[in-house]
Amino acid sequence: MYACIILALLLFSITLLQSHLFTNNHRSVLAEQQSAISSSSNQSNRVLGAIASNLFTDNPDATVGGYHPPIYNSSGSKSDPPAKEKGFLVADEKPFNVSYSSSWIKNKGFSTQFTGVHSTPIISFLIPDFEATTSKSNFVGIAQYIIGGNQTAAASLSDYVREEINELESDGSFQLYESHPERLGHSHNVAYKIVYATNIVDSSPSVGAEVVGHRKTMEIITVNNGTAYFFVYSANANKYPVYLPDVIMMLNSFEMK
Repeated sequence: MYACIILALLLFSITLLQSHLFTNNHRSVLAEQQSAISSSSNQSNRVLGAIASNLFTDNPDATVGGYHPPIYNSSGSKSDPPAKEKGFLVADEKPFNVSYSSSWIKNKGFSTQFTGVHSTPIISFLIPDFEATTSKSNFVGIAQYIIGGNQTAAASLSDYVREEINELESDGSFQLYESHPERLGHSHNVAYKIVYATNIVDSSPSVGAEVVGHRKTMEIITVNNGTAYFFVYSANANKYPVYLPDVIMMLNSFEMK
């Protein structure tokens, strides 16, 4: 009788010990899993941070929706201040100030030529349009150019206009719509305006060069201290009138320093 009772108590003690060991092991496993999850989460955050940093390091001055993205480098970029025109911001460059729509994308790393002559791009404003079928199809760009690269050369506005048109005419699809004197910005700087159209050509190995659309472009050219400044608005022909009011607002705000 006593032997049975002792055996029963021994079995009960063994069961309790096994239960305790299982609970401790289970807690240990859970702790290891939580630690692994936390480590994985931290690693994911580091990877995402590195990707974001790489994206914006290439062009720290890019502005999306009128505001700079989070800064992951030491470029010192900051948001542009609001303009007096509602919905516009002010781009403050060394030779000029100009207002632009806060929904456009400011880019100071724009290296593609947007004039006939080999000018130096200063800044561009890409116009988001998800229906566009061609890269950078709608934009405003500002560039500078000196005839012969010699700032001391006596070059008049008409000289710059003539050289630009001569270069543009090398495109066989070039069609000139407007060509006349103009006034630019707050100070009503003497300027010259040309409006023209060209074909949008898609070249592929299978079909060769194919006209896939038409582009309409407006250039306002002015000269300041021997340097010509080109204000260029270019868009798909059917989109040209859509953004023209904002472009005119930009032109009216343009101010040489």
